[in-house]
Amino acid sequence: GLPERGSLPLVVTVGQDAGDIRGSDDKALQAAADYVERLGGGVLQILPGEYTMHNALHVHSGLTVRGSGSATVLKKAPSVRSKLARDSDWYERQIFVEDATGFRAGGGVMIQSKTSPGGGFQSLQMNILRVDGSTLTVDGRLNKNFWLKHEASAATLFPLIRGEKVNDVRIENIVLDGNREENEEINGNYAGAIFMQWCDRVAIDSVVCRNYNGDGISLQVCDDAQVTNT
Repeated sequence: GLPERGSLPLVVTVGQDAGDIRGSDDKALQAAADYVERLGGGVLQILPGEYTMHNALHVHSGLTVRGSGSATVLKKAPSVRSKLARDSDWYERQIFVEDATGFRAGGGVMIQSKTSPGGGFQSLQMNILRVDGSTLTVDGRLNKNFWLKHEASAATLFPLIRGEKVNDVRIENIVLDGNREENEEINGNYAGAIFMQWCDRVAIDSVVCRNYNGDGISLQVCDDAQVTNT
């Protein structure tokens, strides 16, 4: 046995018909990941099944995301897009869309516009806190301008697994399905089936990224990353 000062990692299971947390979408997975983080890190074990993703699974430092091989599939929900109904500026926390159908509280949203008329596109990944009519409240203040004259819009585009400024993360034995037939293309600088930014010591092992309408794995400014058997 272990010495009294020893420890084993916390393991929290998510499943559709079994497990510590029951569910079949990103909210159940995120609830488990947040629970593991609160107790100092460990393993999020995802039992067999197909899990519909309306937002990315946002990972924390010290977290292992472990599937059950080909039997565990995270599949992106179909994307929708709407033009903005009015300008959104720096430091605002709401965006106003022409049609809010398909946007949901807790879901992911990518706000986009051209940098100038005829210019390249800029993108900002956010999380939706509330949907009130055609008004979306997001989880942070905008740090870019999104103006109608620059073709501003919002779309339910996001990675399937996302980490930002987190370290010592492992993702293994899982299938990530981007549902390409029902999703728009995403620039790999802003998303990917796995998208990690400003992270150290990331290990990705035995992961299948399929049908993602963009990059399968996007590691942006990450040190000590390892990708094996993938």
